[in-house]
Amino acid sequence: MSRDTFKATADDIVGEAMGGISGTTEKLSYKIVLSEGAGGHVLNITDWMYQTGNGTIMNRSKMRKFGLTVAELVATMRQNPESQH
Repeated sequence: MSRDTFKATADDIVGEAMGGISGTTEKLSYKIVLSEGAGGHVLNITDWMYQTGNGTIMNRSKMRKFGLTVAELVATMRQNPESQH
């Protein structure tokens, strides 16, 4: 694995998530197990994250099952201006 790639784990992830970074862009691919209350499905996720000039991160996630897109999420993450650096 090169210095621009990484692996990650979490309780709801099947195996390991695989990620890569190029400049201010990050791609993360993984399988997630939804809770039983959400159907218990296993979805393939691809996250693209882009850091803007002011530090804001834009995240676009595509969720697929059997190769079909079942959901998409777009999120914006900003630092709390009242937090300490």
